[in-house]
Amino acid sequence: MSRILNEHCIPLFSQYNAQPWRDEKYWCEDCDDVLKKHKQILDTVYAKYSEKKVKPGEKKFMSLEELIDLCKHANLFDENFVERDVNLAFNTAMMTQMDELNSEKFFRMTFVEFLEALARIADKMSPPKIGGQPVISIF
Repeated sequence: MSRILNEHCIPLFSQYNAQPWRDEKYWCEDCDDVLKKHKQILDTVYAKYSEKKVKPGEKKFMSLEELIDLCKHANLFDENFVERDVNLAFNTAMMTQMDELNSEKFFRMTFVEFLEALARIADKMSPPKIGGQPVISIF
């Protein structure tokens, strides 16, 4: 069992570790500056797209469906960015929940989680850079 875990499971699951991306790309001054500069716009977008499943009196939250709708309305989908990428951004941006059986918190994205999901989407859509210059392929 130990050999199966070490040789197959751990390498497979380690590629879905959300923390290295946060350390390298999200928790930096440049990203923080952009989010602060556009906070009013982001607040408005979050408010608009976090209404569908919220019951009266509940704190606003965004569902995966609403995040996908946001990406559709912004015309973000193409051959390089698909709905599966939004699903991954949503899931990796969500905080881990202790009790997923008796709680629906893992379906309810807060504003802070929304910001991380947007940053992940922007990172996925950005062309790779080599030597500080964007690499754009025409093939």
